[in-house]
Amino acid sequence: MKKDEKIKHVKLKWMIICAVVLVFIGVSMILLGMFLPPIGEIHPSVLTALGEVFTFSGSLWGLNTHYRIKTDQMDADMDIKNNTDDE
Repeated sequence: MKKDEKIKHVKLKWMIICAVVLVFIGVSMILLGMFLPPIGEIHPSVLTALGEVFTFSGSLWGLNTHYRIKTDQMDADMDIKNNTDDE
């Protein structure tokens, strides 16, 4: 069981790292789009790319949170059932 928990922890860690890197890249693109000529004008492709990066990162966090909650609920239900079966 410890090995499974360690694998889950590593996967979660890499998902968060990936999401943070993607957000950083998206913010970098928006800043580059503002400071490269013509200054102050953000090209629509930069905005589209940024939106996609933010959507992907948010999806990773949202899905991870959703399924972590579901898994925790299932574990709690199984613990309750096992405790009632033991009695």
